[in-house]
Amino acid sequence: LVGEFLMKVMRGGEVLGALTLSRFFALHVLFLPAILVTMIAAHLFILRRVGPAGPWTDERASLDRETFYPRQVYMDAVVMLAVFVILASLALLVSFPLTDKANPSDTSFVPVPEWYFLFYYELLKYVHGPLEPLATWVLPMVVILGLFFWPFIDRNPARNPIKRPAGLVSGLLFLLVVFSLLGISLKNLYAVPRVDPALARGHALYNQFGCVGCHRVHGEGGAVGPDLSYVGDTRPEREWHLKHFRDPQSVSPGSFMPKFPLDDKQLNDLTSYMLSLKRAR
Repeated sequence: LVGEFLMKVMRGGEVLGALTLSRFFALHVLFLPAILVTMIAAHLFILRRVGPAGPWTDERASLDRETFYPRQVYMDAVVMLAVFVILASLALLVSFPLTDKANPSDTSFVPVPEWYFLFYYELLKYVHGPLEPLATWVLPMVVILGLFFWPFIDRNPARNPIKRPAGLVSGLLFLLVVFSLLGISLKNLYAVPRVDPALARGHALYNQFGCVGCHRVHGEGGAVGPDLSYVGDTRPEREWHLKHFRDPQSVSPGSFMPKFPLDDKQLNDLTSYMLSLKRAR
């Protein structure tokens, strides 16, 4: 119904381009914060007008009350400061693992969302064909509307979750499904063997410069030069390989191997690939 219109609005044209990035930037910097501030203001207005829900039990509700300021303000400030210190420490001390730059020509790359969306990512693997819209927009809409209208659906006045079985069971079932799908997705992701980016780049350089024409690796390649299937065992010294790639004659007199125009990064990547060629242990 509105897909074509939304696509034009968000994309800003017939194809993805600079205007698309500008519109997404405006959405995240201008519109989403404005919506968030509006919702917070509405929440505070309703809280002041209706009042908080209060404790679960009547015994605690009958205890003496006190104003929000200063004690509660102080406790909230302490918690916010603690969270800020933790987040700032993580940002400063723990580096985020980064891989290579995005390569649009790499058809083997499979994008994976962040962990908090992995359950939904896993769910979409089981839904195909005509049922795909059911999982992509019908199911999320049902969940959002269910949360929005739940106060009108479950009108049980008790605040104790134990005395509200409908809400408790629904919430537990939802969490069970979410964490089950999350566990399956994490298991599948960690089951995929991780390849060091340096090894992948080194292997690409090995093929790019035609090394496979002279050297054999596990039965594939030429036989002009030495077999490199287990060169990581026979030559485990990184410095030897670096010197060999810079000037083959310096470490292997009489070698027919030419010098290749490799920078330091390429030398290290190719050396890492050579050192990875070892017998299985």
